[in-house]
Amino acid sequence: MRFPSPILTWPPHLPRLYPQLNAAQISQFLDYAEYQRLCNVPLITILPFASHNSRTEDMHLGLGLSKLMIRDLMLVRNLSTRGPEDSPESLLESVALLREEKDRTIFVSGEAFTANGTYRVELQFFAPARKDPYAAVVHESDFATFQLRLAETIARTCLGELTDATRQMWRFGRPSSAAAVARLGAICADENRREASRGRLAWELYQREPNFVVALNELDDELPNIKPVYLEGLRRDPYNAQLCFLLFLAYWESRGPQPEAVQFCRRAIELAPGHGKAHMCAPHAADKSVNMLLHSDLGYRLLPGNTFAINNYILNLMESNAPPEQIMVLAEEGIRTDPNDPGNYDRMIEVFIDLKDYARALSIAERLQKLFEPQMNERTLECLMQNPKRAEKIRSGQYHAAEELRGLIQQLREKLGM
Repeated sequence: MRFPSPILTWPPHLPRLYPQLNAAQISQFLDYAEYQRLCNVPLITILPFASHNSRTEDMHLGLGLSKLMIRDLMLVRNLSTRGPEDSPESLLESVALLREEKDRTIFVSGEAFTANGTYRVELQFFAPARKDPYAAVVHESDFATFQLRLAETIARTCLGELTDATRQMWRFGRPSSAAAVARLGAICADENRREASRGRLAWELYQREPNFVVALNELDDELPNIKPVYLEGLRRDPYNAQLCFLLFLAYWESRGPQPEAVQFCRRAIELAPGHGKAHMCAPHAADKSVNMLLHSDLGYRLLPGNTFAINNYILNLMESNAPPEQIMVLAEEGIRTDPNDPGNYDRMIEVFIDLKDYARALSIAERLQKLFEPQMNERTLECLMQNPKRAEKIRSGQYHAAEELRGLIQQLREKLGM
């Protein structure tokens, strides 16, 4: 039996992207045919168009261009392009190291050059079925034409389907010049700056280049008043799928159904059907009457090696009463992928407790305890802080992971007569 959605208060001044839909309908936007289509789309990771031998100005241009191309390639409907937060800022020489664990991913790299008023990128495509990379060159004197040609070349080489609608969306969010793109690359390239400075410099660039909305990806989402900044950015670039996802993160509070947040995941997926992070996170804020399992399934498929995607998929499988064996296989995969992410340990403990296999639950809990004590692993804390509600409790001192786990371990030992 499906229950009616509760009456929720919409935040003041927040636009309704789907004013004709109620809370439950906002979460209903993926049919099975579309799910099947997306299961096997090519996975694309765009790296900086630079090598260790690049001149500084070319390296900056190549890094900035990669950020812009991520925005554009996301809009190709039969490709799944990783977001900037999941795209390493690794140079051409490092591609071989990245390919080891991502057998389905096509890595797009290369080198950018600028001289005598012309722009050139020598692209290299590292595909799973090819031992050697495939090469292509884009060379233009007009920077606007150059951007378009670069996006088209990457899309076509990756077997992306281009339409007039896609090309029209590529006309939004444009920088005024190559210098603005190189400035973004310079901000991202300087590893000596503190993270806050990177965000401040990106904000300054955006203020000078308000249509170059890609710069907002570098802001810290915990900065004060970030929501109106993102909303204004979306007004200027309504086809920026990644910005839609950032708006979801800005409004998501981990308090159950939030149609005002999930609307941004929906818009991100409508623009970029292969946006793995949006599929992964949409179930967090979806209406409880809507089955979101296909979204979390796609998050798992489109984000190989992402332990959050594995964990979220498991949570939705558990809600769907999936067999314990399936859940344990996935949880073990998550632990192998990132042994310092506590989420998949938690899932295995829950399964073993449900099976009344307290000995194995205790064994996993004791392994997890090593991540918490005597000092919490930095990566473990980073993972715990991904949930905004839990992050707030950690900051306020209301939540102590190690203390909670010690209590669970004691309960399990008591059940085992220890």
